[in-house]
Amino acid sequence: FTYVGDGRNNVANALMQGAAIMGMNFHLVCPKELNPTDELLSRCGRIASENGGNILITDDIDKGVKDSDVI
Repeated sequence: FTYVGDGRNNVANALMQGAAIMGMNFHLVCPKELNPTDELLSRCGRIASENGGNILITDDIDKGVKDSDVI
């Protein structure tokens, strides 16, 4: 699924963490200056890969929503 908006806020961060734990593919579309912290990205990326999921952070809306079932 894809979240579009401020990547630093609690909603985006909680969704990314939950998706990583569940092994889901999570896309976050936001301007680069609103990306989550590097620490959070690293942790969620590691957890997602361990559980069969993927985390994608991009500022390209077309790339971010591609193949998403929920936006």
